Amino acid sequence: MAYEENEMPASDPQEGQTAPAPVGPVQITAKDMVDVEQKCIDDLVGMYESWESWRKPYESLWEEIYRLYFSSQDKRKTSTRSTITVPVVFQIIEAAVPKVVNTIFGSGEEYFDIIPLNPADMAFAENMKILLTYQMNQADFMIKFVDFVKQLLLYGTSYFHVYWKVKREWVTSRIPIREPLTINGIMIDPNNLRWEETREYKVVERRPEVEVLDILDVFPDPESRNESDARGVFVRSWMSVEDIKAMGKGQFPIFANTDNDKLTGGDTHFAQSRQARYGIRGLSTPPGKDLVEVLTFWGKYDLDGDGIKEKCQIIMANRQVLLVARANPFYHQQCPVIRCVFFPIPLEWFGMGLVEPVINNVHELWTLRRQRLDNINLILKDRKSTRLTPVTAIISYAV
Repeated sequence: MAYEENEMPASDPQEGQTAPAPVGPVQITAKDMVDVEQKCIDDLVGMYESWESWRKPYESLWEEIYRLYFSSQDKRKTSTRSTITVPVVFQIIEAAVPKVVNTIFGSGEEYFDIIPLNPADMAFAENMKILLTYQMNQADFMIKFVDFVKQLLLYGTSYFHVYWKVKREWVTSRIPIREPLTINGIMIDPNNLRWEETREYKVVERRPEVEVLDILDVFPDPESRNESDARGVFVRSWMSVEDIKAMGKGQFPIFANTDNDKLTGGDTHFAQSRQARYGIRGLSTPPGKDLVEVLTFWGKYDLDGDGIKEKCQIIMANRQVLLVARANPFYHQQCPVIRCVFFPIPLEWFGMGLVEPVINNVHELWTLRRQRLDNINLILKDRKSTRLTPVTAIISYAV
């Protein structure tokens, strides 16, 4: 997950306020910063752990759906019984994804349109459409939309993270310099052109970016039904210690408190969150000795201590170090996490996908197929004493 740089105004001034908005990764205004930062961490960690516990039952359902998609058997009661599976869930998802994607992108490059309210603004709307088309192509929106749809059809809920990407690199540029050229005091060219190479650390990319969030890494408010009435949302990600420390240095630091002694690698939550998926596919869990758990909270919190909660962005590392605590950096003041549900369930946050309604039917199909194979194998085993060939035994069993 990427993070926004601190180069945009935090928010519009409040009514009657004339002082400029605070800047920097941590914008908590208090005399004792240590106690206030620790209180902020304690409040949000307690909120996150309660929201995480509430979401646990859904994780069991998502694990079962993931298992059915890969046609993986959960348990084996008898080692001599058949374990064959039918990839019906894989067929359902892989057949539905192209249909949904083709519905959006089937008409070609122009898969959206901008219609102005005032017909006189048609030329302005066309320019906006050209700009948005270019920006979405730069973000590889179509490729990411396929992953977004597949997660949506599997689990019924999918997320996009839309943020402002700023990329800085060292760039070598050539500067033209015109000066007179003389040889032995004779003017050869009064406007002789030469080039001077310089290296400059500057912005090479500044545009909107989109990425798909794993459903396991988004923790919504248990009491909310949609984004408008939610107290906030937590987004979980992992970064290496070196990357976090590097993002706290330079002229435009993104994180604060990167020199804290509690900022160490070795997080175990990564292995726990992905252990079920790796086990289903028979893979080993990658080591996370150099990883740090990063929790990003988008919601309302009282940063300035006036008793009024404002929309803000708070980022914590290892649930112990406060990296960012600032007002919402976007002009629209909205959470950049976009939720989409396939089959909405009334008054619930999570939706329903294509797999959940047919889980029992899939298990029934697998059971019937295995029973038939076990029946044939048992008959063949019982008739070994008669020295029948397998073909003869099958024909005899069919008759």
